[in-house]
Amino acid sequence: MVSAPASPTVSVIIPVFNNADHLVQQLDGINAGLAAAPATELIVVDNRSTDGSAEVAQRWAADHPDVNLRVVPASDRPGEPYARNVGLDTALGDHILYCDGDDIVGPRWLPAMAAALDEHAYVTGPIDMYELNETWIADVRGSSVTSESLLFDLVPYAHGCSMGFRRELLEDLGGFDEDYPAGCDLDIAIRAWRGDVILHFVPDAVVHYRLRPSLRATFDQGRAYGRYRIPVRNQLEDAIDVSAARRANLRRVGWLVVHGPRALVSQPTRARWVWVASQILGEIQGEFEARRR
Repeated sequence: MVSAPASPTVSVIIPVFNNADHLVQQLDGINAGLAAAPATELIVVDNRSTDGSAEVAQRWAADHPDVNLRVVPASDRPGEPYARNVGLDTALGDHILYCDGDDIVGPRWLPAMAAALDEHAYVTGPIDMYELNETWIADVRGSSVTSESLLFDLVPYAHGCSMGFRRELLEDLGGFDEDYPAGCDLDIAIRAWRGDVILHFVPDAVVHYRLRPSLRATFDQGRAYGRYRIPVRNQLEDAIDVSAARRANLRRVGWLVVHGPRALVSQPTRARWVWVASQILGEIQGEFEARRR
């Protein structure tokens, strides 16, 4: 007689939108850590994919019948925070982990994050920029994350590609704010910080992050980051110098002017120029939207 699978302690939630090209690599990465982790379920949340991402996950599950994997639709509205909340609503574990569908977690990510949640309510780990990207692209976006990240040099936050929560904390925080298509990881970090929740950094829980490969994709991502940085920043008006943040933007405009000519002839400089310019444009859009509210 085959015994019933153990009720999961850990739920790994993977929101996907058109990640068919890379999803198998991520599932393989998670699978590499399953043997060293407590009972775990994988939940692939399909947020209106049009490239067959859900079918890719289902085929992978059929090829790995020993892995507890479910594909859950999240089609009522677009947006990563909505998909994250749908995953939470269907999760059975008390330890909730989030990763993205186009990255690759290291073999210690799952067991290390799960073990950390035995002692801490909110956890994250290192992010490697170089394993999956050409060196010049990784250099454009900055160095790998090897220690705790701070929002506005004040609020510790977990990047969306590597977040862990105890279910009780995540539910107490009200889940992810679905008005933040980008930046929901920052918003929830602020709410945790205001509740005196301490973010614990897990050195063994490495995620290999995949950067956007084209200038257009880089521009779109940068503009979204900039746009939603404004409401995030406005949440901290009582704790930071907002005028200093605006002065920093002026310095970035100066950088664009100085490096504009070189961006015409140097691919790395051009990519960096697009990344900086897109964030500034996004912040201008965010400022305009905030004033209209």
